[in-house]
Amino acid sequence: MDNVIVYSKLQNSILLVNKKNTDFMGTNKSKEVTAVKINTSNFEIAEPELLQNYFKLNPWEITTDSEDENFKKLLMNNLPEEVIKNKIVNPLMSNSLD
Repeated sequence: MDNVIVYSKLQNSILLVNKKNTDFMGTNKSKEVTAVKINTSNFEIAEPELLQNYFKLNPWEITTDSEDENFKKLLMNNLPEEVIKNKIVNPLMSNSLD
């Protein structure tokens, strides 16, 4: 989970992105950033989708560093390591923009 960041939150949902891709936020490349949405009440993991699609519809709030750490702990305590790897980390790592 060191290569991903909990980028934003909205009610019971969080969006995770590849940490390297945060360097491109606010540029034309930000339109290519993929996010994985997770519902923190039931730990349902959505398929990866373009980050900009989420921000078009709702007022997502950017997370702080401490929130990022807390959400990651929550995920690691409630999801099997294989699920984290296969449904979150690997899809986000395959979308590195660097």
